[in-house]
Amino acid sequence: MPPYHYHCPKCWLLYCVGGFHYHWSNEGYWGGTYLVCRGCGTVHSVHHAVRPRGGEQLLPDQKPDEFTTQQQPLFVNPEVANERGKLYGEWIKCEVRTVEALSFSELNCTHCSKVGTLSDTWSVPDETCPRCGTLVTGLH
Repeated sequence: MPPYHYHCPKCWLLYCVGGFHYHWSNEGYWGGTYLVCRGCGTVHSVHHAVRPRGGEQLLPDQKPDEFTTQQQPLFVNPEVANERGKLYGEWIKCEVRTVEALSFSELNCTHCSKVGTLSDTWSVPDETCPRCGTLVTGLH
C-alpha cells in the first residue's frame, strides 16, 4: 500500500503515513516507511536497507536503515495541498541506526522528543489532527 497523505482543514497540517518501495535503487535501500508523530504532526521516514536473503545481519559494506525527519510539522494552504510531492521540502538525517530490530513506537520524535508517538498508520474519517484535534481529510 503506498503512503497516504492527510491534511487538516483547520490548522493546515499536512502529513503522510505508510510504506513505499523503490523499483530500482542503487543507494542500498529497498523502500521505506513514513511515520507521523501523533503528538506534534512531524513526519519521519525510515529507509529500509537491503538485507542478504535469509538473514537480518548486515554485510560489512551494507548501510544500516536510515532514519530521517522533517525539521518541524508542515502547514500548507489547502489550495496547494494536493501538490504534496513538492511540499515536503528538506529532510534532515537523524542518527543512522538499524531500526528494523525496534518497533516504530520505540523511536522518539525528533521535534517534540516524545517516545511512543510515531505511527505508520492513520484511519480516516475517525482520526483527528495531532495538532488541533479537527477531523483530518485524506488526500489521494
